[in-house]
Amino acid sequence: MAYRQIAWCYSYSQNLRNEDASKNINEFISQQELKSIRDQNNIPLALLNNQSQGLSHLHEEKLINDYQQIQIDNTLVKLCASMGQAERIKNTDFPKTYRLTLHLFIYIFLVSLSLALTKMHSLIEIPIMVFISIPFF
Repeated sequence: MAYRQIAWCYSYSQNLRNEDASKNINEFISQQELKSIRDQNNIPLALLNNQSQGLSHLHEEKLINDYQQIQIDNTLVKLCASMGQAERIKNTDFPKTYRLTLHLFIYIFLVSLSLALTKMHSLIEIPIMVFISIPFF
């Protein structure tokens, strides 16, 4: 289960970047499991489903108790919810007006900062302005 969770992390990071979600996970899961999830639309979700099935199997074999099963299952539910939230954020397009307004306020901030630094020597003011403005752009 730990290796499958590592595979989920790799797979999910690739999925959020719109890359092949089955890349780099073959060393963490079996070839049989890899073949079964390759056909899925959402490979990270398929891995979480396999985690849930593996958890049920461990509980049926009495390798974990009821409390452990509930705690791990709650963690899987939270991972699934977080996965959905991150995908919604990834697919959200900001309106052009939002971007333009943000740029306008950045320019206003930088102009007011340059006016505030006018009493400094220009050899110091220019590097400070460049150093402060680069992260904003």
